[in-house]
Formats: sequence, structure tokens, C-alpha cells
Amino acid sequence: MSSPARGPTRKSHIKTPTRVRIRTYDEMGLTQREIVKKLIEERGVSVHQSTISRIIASKRSKRIKPKGKERKLSERAVRYVTRLIRQGWFGRRMTYQRLIK
Repeated sequence: MSSPARGPTRKSHIKTPTRVRIRTYDEMGLTQREIVKKLIEERGVSVHQSTISRIIASKRSKRIKPKGKERKLSERAVRYVTRLIRQGWFGRRMTYQRLIK
């Protein structure tokens, strides 16, 4: 005998404009409690303080990481040079100037 089927247990979804507004208020320096009050006043949206905390924390973890040094050769060029060198003795004995050409 199995347990009775339950309906979806998914929590309510916070829409993107509300998330953006929460992050904007956070950047303005409002506390989480002030954000809750402001959302209720302006938008009529009730969001728990813990949800606001989670949204703000997710923004911080997804910051864009700076790229490293830009590569001088494309991936395709690297594969070509590697193949050329591995072909045999002639490829390994090639000068850098010849390899560049």
C-alpha cells in the first residue's frame, strides 16, 4: 500500500522584477526589514525576510570573475601547432620563425 498522492510542494516563485527591486534596495543600503516593509507598501508583495536574505546572498555568489590574461593564440591555432609538431621529426625540428608562418 502506497501513501496518498500529494499536490506539488513547490514554494511560491519570486518573480524577477521583485528580485531586482530587492537587490536594488540592498545596494541603496536598506536593511532587510526595511525592504520587507517597502515591498508591502509599494508593490503589495509579502516576502519573508529569510527569502530576501537568500536573494541577496545569491547575488553575491554570482559575481563575474575577472578573466585571466587574454590568449595570443586561439584554441584552433594551438591545436594546429600541436598537430604539426606531433607529426614527426620535421615538425619538431622546425624553427620558431617557420612555426609562426
